[in-house]
Amino acid sequence: MIIPEIGSSFWGALRARTLEKLGGPSLSADLQDTLDKDLEAMHALVRPRVLHTIQEGRLAGRNIQTQAGIIGSSMLFRLAHGCMGGCSVAFMLATLGDGFDRLCRDRHLLSRQLVLDTAGSEFVEMVADMLLEHLESLAEDEGKQCSMRFSPGYCDWDLSGQRVIFNALDAGSIGVSLNSYDVMKPAKTVSGIALMADVVPFKIPCHFCPRQDCPWRRLSSERPIL
Repeated sequence: MIIPEIGSSFWGALRARTLEKLGGPSLSADLQDTLDKDLEAMHALVRPRVLHTIQEGRLAGRNIQTQAGIIGSSMLFRLAHGCMGGCSVAFMLATLGDGFDRLCRDRHLLSRQLVLDTAGSEFVEMVADMLLEHLESLAEDEGKQCSMRFSPGYCDWDLSGQRVIFNALDAGSIGVSLNSYDVMKPAKTVSGIALMADVVPFKIPCHFCPRQDCPWRRLSSERPIL
């Protein structure tokens, strides 16, 4: 388990990202004040936690096989197939914990709920990004490269992929659970994987995807590699 170091610059970046998602400077002064109070409350009560582990990946069929189970995604398979020097899978989990959920229960006005929920979503995404940066540093120390992170439900990876991640990690050690619908608790929790290899020529599977209008596309207009 890693406890991320959250400094003053983090809170400034979190405020800016949250404000942008809520409409930018045009957000009313009252709601900006609400945001500032929510950030103060999160600073006092929320303790992010993250987990990760790395397992060998083996390509079989159109899937990636690991000790924890099969990652059933042809898009991620293609990403792994292009890797050179073997391919490992880094499993990761980041959560704000139940402290954030307790804050949510104290919010009754819909506008205040929206502000807090948006801040929480940005918060956990930033923590997950910090975890990926840590994994990238570990890979670099070994002369390896790392892809971006992908969560179940991304591209053609079914949400049931959560079970593979939970097989790989002791999620209960940081207070995270998975229900029968593959939904995680606490609410502000992010799971995912990243691929590691000597050379990772493509960081994202968008290179192979023809859906130019996909709202989650991470490339500018570019012909896919078919």
